[in-house]
Amino acid sequence: MVRALLEGRKTQTRRALKAPYGTLEYLADGSWRPICTKVYPGDRLWVKETWSHTGTGVWTTQDVLRARDGKVIYRADDEILGTGWFPSIFMFRHLSRLTLTVTDVRVQRLQDISEADAIAEGIELSTEHPNCWKRGKLTGDQNFVTLTGCPKLAFRSIWESINGPDAWYANPWIYAISFDVQRGNIDQMQGT
Repeated sequence: MVRALLEGRKTQTRRALKAPYGTLEYLADGSWRPICTKVYPGDRLWVKETWSHTGTGVWTTQDVLRARDGKVIYRADDEILGTGWFPSIFMFRHLSRLTLTVTDVRVQRLQDISEADAIAEGIELSTEHPNCWKRGKLTGDQNFVTLTGCPKLAFRSIWESINGPDAWYANPWIYAISFDVQRGNIDQMQGT
């Protein structure tokens, strides 16, 4: 999905609401609704992505901190054969090149996603098949493509690939985060 961020196609993300970040609000109809308390409009988030370093003698992430030559490269830019990629979870904050500024946070059920929101999750129209949507390439060697006439179904395919085959039908409470994407490290941007 980093490619979708870079191309300006992804401006939303959804995460399952889990304790301790959720509290409950009593509604007028007598029901309870979860409230997200983890992310708020105005918050800035840095993006972790699969990466590597071209420096001499760089074999581990700790070697990157001591490298005297080379540069950071990102898998989303180019799939370079033979490169030893570090998983995104091991990316250092100072190497991040994308910052997300949160513009809106909504709590809703997963299946309440609209067609427009599914598109904002980064799916795209297929160039090979008119009126079909695809979810594109995921990480690693997973090159899944889903063609369907409905953006919601393409998003469902993404959700299930990440969260399991029955995750869509569980219809969990989620928080939908809308954001603006800025190219630049979070610590080097104005206002930090």
